[in-house]
Amino acid sequence: MNSKYNVIFNAEQALNFGEQLIKENPEQDFGKIIDVEPLGKFDKNSERSQGIPSFTLAEKKATKAIQKHSMNFNGKQKNSQIQRAYFILGKARYFDLRFSPAIDAFEYIMRIYDDKEIFLKAKLWKEKSNIRLNNNQVAIKNLKLLLSETVKFREIYSEINASIAHAFLNIKQQDSARIYISNASRYSKNNEKKARYSFIHGQLLEKINLLDSAQKVYQSILDLGRKTPRLFWIHSKLNFLKIQISKSQINPIPTTRKLKKNYENFPYLHLIDQFEARYYINKGFDSLGVSSYKKSLRTNSADIITKKSNYRELSNFYLKKGDFIKSGSYLDSIIQLMDGDSFVKKMTERERRGLDRIIVLEKKIRNNDSILSLVSMNQRDQLFFFNRHIQNSKKMDSFKKKKSKN
Repeated sequence: MNSKYNVIFNAEQALNFGEQLIKENPEQDFGKIIDVEPLGKFDKNSERSQGIPSFTLAEKKATKAIQKHSMNFNGKQKNSQIQRAYFILGKARYFDLRFSPAIDAFEYIMRIYDDKEIFLKAKLWKEKSNIRLNNNQVAIKNLKLLLSETVKFREIYSEINASIAHAFLNIKQQDSARIYISNASRYSKNNEKKARYSFIHGQLLEKINLLDSAQKVYQSILDLGRKTPRLFWIHSKLNFLKIQISKSQINPIPTTRKLKKNYENFPYLHLIDQFEARYYINKGFDSLGVSSYKKSLRTNSADIITKKSNYRELSNFYLKKGDFIKSGSYLDSIIQLMDGDSFVKKMTERERRGLDRIIVLEKKIRNNDSILSLVSMNQRDQLFFFNRHIQNSKKMDSFKKKKSKN
């Protein structure tokens, strides 16, 4: 009782708080296949701490429970709460991005406890850790063996399918991933996870051009209404509209305007504006498209990923138009939002330096062209050109004087 309502309770609260922080602040690029399980930012090639104090506290409390309240007699644990402590310990290490120590905690549970549900959960989380360590083939093999044993445990069955899909996505086998993520969505009782798995399924169907099937999947998320996180609802709605445009050439603007008026969508106006901008640019309404991109960037709720994609698309737009100076200025904006030494940042800086060389040449060409055009004029046209230039200069000087007096 002391274990349950004291140290383990505090450990569980700290763990839940840390998990909530990760859910609230995920950097997800919905333009690509999103993560099966968001885990914050981390380098897949090396383990490092997440830097969230809640996980450190959860680990500390779970360790305290094991050290002070364990009742291990002749190899048998008499305190049933210690298994919870080990789970919290393993999960705290997992969410803190220390996957090898997490595996140790889950393996201990598998060795000591013979309860089937506990064993299956420990096995699942051990293989999740293996996936994070890029041991994808091992995880797929072990998790497939568990599927037949977990049919009675619906939520565990769903998570095993999701983890297998995650491993297949890591090794670029998207056809296999699609089957398992569909099963994960079907069996999950958690609406948040259900929406995530369904959205990934829709994205994978879009990739192989099964647009009707993808629309049905997005519609299933829309049908959940307020039961699903609004972020997934709005992305599903926009993807649904995008497919409709490609199939039926409909005008989505009346629908997007209705979406903007709904107060529930106010935090996601930047996404709707971005969608409108892409539609306008594709249709050749350049000024409306650029205006919508700028509106999306000005929105207070705009996230970094949306800003980066807006800047990139504006840069590409002006590059195609031959306006290298504006294209370069938007590349500068992307670089400011990028991490210090990332590979993508170095490539973007290289691209920007290439534009600098083009801009210098462009300016030289413009100067030479203007000089040649002036030389080719007759005397009367030259006098008219210089007189107009002098008059404009005088007007600017008088305007500046008036402005300084005011």
